[in-house]
Amino acid sequence: IKRLWKQERFNDVQILLLEESTSGISIEIMIEEAPILKDVIISGNKKVKTKKIIEVGEFIPGQVLTNTKLFNAIEKVKKEYRDRNYHNISINYNLSSESQVTDFTENLILEIDEGKKLKIKEISFNGNNDFKDSKLRRLMKNNKEWKFFFPWKGKLKKSELENEKLMITQFYH
Repeated sequence: IKRLWKQERFNDVQILLLEESTSGISIEIMIEEAPILKDVIISGNKKVKTKKIIEVGEFIPGQVLTNTKLFNAIEKVKKEYRDRNYHNISINYNLSSESQVTDFTENLILEIDEGKKLKIKEISFNGNNDFKDSKLRRLMKNNKEWKFFFPWKGKLKKSELENEKLMITQFYH
C-alpha cells in the first residue's frame, strides 16, 4: 500500500479480505486512479489573472491530479488572494471530461468568488483604562485604519497581527 501511495497516482487504495482458509488468504486490491489534467478553465477571477492562478497553483497539463495535489493547489491560490487582501475568497472546482472516450484526462474547472477586499475600518481596544487608544494604535506599525487621505493604509495583515498584539501586551508590562 505504501508503494502505491508513494507513486502519487491514486486517490484511493483499499485492500479487501475476500477469503481466509488454511491454504492462505484471498485479497482484492481496489484502487481509484487519479485523472490526468488536460486543461484548466477558470471563471470569476477579476483581480488575479488566469495566467497567474495557473502559475501559483502549479497546474501543468499532463500532470496526475490527485486530491491532495488539488487541495494544495487551491490553498496556494487562496493564499495569493489573501495576500492581495481578498480574505473572503471561495473556490469551487469540478473535474469534467470532454469526450466519452476513456483517455483518463479531465479538465479542471475553477469557479472563483473573490468577495470584497477587506480594509481595516476601525481599531478599538476593550478594557483599556490606562492609555489612550491613539497611543496603542501607534504601536501597531503594519495594521492601520483606512483613511480616505491615506488610501494605501487599512490592509489587514494577519501574519503581523499576532506580533502587534504581543507588542501591545509588552507595552502594558
